[in-house]
Amino acid sequence: MRWKSAPQIVIGILSISILVVVSTTARQSPLNPSSTPPPVDHDGFVRHTEVITVQVPMQFFRHWRQTSAGHLENTLRGTSKIAGVAYTEMIRGRWPQPGARRRVVRKDGNESLEEVLENSWPTRFRYEVWGFTDQERILTNYLVGEFQYREVPGGTEVRWTYSFHRRHLLIEPILSIEVRNRVPEFMQTALRNLKEEAEDAYKEDGTKRS
Repeated sequence: MRWKSAPQIVIGILSISILVVVSTTARQSPLNPSSTPPPVDHDGFVRHTEVITVQVPMQFFRHWRQTSAGHLENTLRGTSKIAGVAYTEMIRGRWPQPGARRRVVRKDGNESLEEVLENSWPTRFRYEVWGFTDQERILTNYLVGEFQYREVPGGTEVRWTYSFHRRHLLIEPILSIEVRNRVPEFMQTALRNLKEEAEDAYKEDGTKRS
């Protein structure tokens, strides 16, 4: 049997202690649509990235993304570990323009807010998510989503990154485990849905033109 070193044990105990403290202070409260989003930090993130190639021309994909951006429930259908999106509600602006904000309601009844930080096609599309009403608020106070697109042989490469900001340094190991266990499947499923929808739309568009 391999015993953990004393520093590892101390860190583990401190992590659990911090988790208990945070869980009591980060209590669920009604979502405030006009709340100020947390300032985006430069570090303190746990990240995960997924990549897929969508077999449609980049210009078509851009147009399709802009016109279908409000139908988040068609892409984020969820998994057994993370509930999918039931519907979204615009609060201000027009998605995906910078500054646009919307409320996202999941199928389990939990909610969050999203706001566009940057839309520099095709280099980067960034948005912030905060105001979680589920247990995720114990580990992370906000996340930053980022999409990058580039033209590749056979279509458009979509690179999607989720960056979860830790609530406390000592919570990071637990947050890392949660992200590793739950997020990849959620993102992979969403990207497969995105690919299927975009390719079906392209085929339909080609049928109309012919």
